[in-house]
Amino acid sequence: MRYIQGAIFASSYYIDKDNRQYRNFRDQFRMALGVTPEKWEMIGFAAVTLLYDVFSEGVIDRSSLQQKLLGLQRFRGIRGEYRLMQHNRVNDAVNLLQIESTGFKKLQ
Repeated sequence: MRYIQGAIFASSYYIDKDNRQYRNFRDQFRMALGVTPEKWEMIGFAAVTLLYDVFSEGVIDRSSLQQKLLGLQRFRGIRGEYRLMQHNRVNDAVNLLQIESTGFKKLQ
């Protein structure tokens, strides 16, 4: 561990375990399913939440759904920010993390 203390790296995935929204989601997920949510569950929840929001704004067909999603630049999920780029299939929102003690600290 001493060899990597202070190392800095980029990651598209970071969970602030002290974040109230994350803790509420985690606790509700655990109560409902008996397990702690991981990366894919949080990404799935973000996708469903995004679609729910879009449909609640009156989107009723594929064409209007496509136009609405193409108009989005970014949105926040529990695991952080997602950026939606029309010609880029990769989320380009990254976090700079530093190894600190036995965990990770997000750098600003």
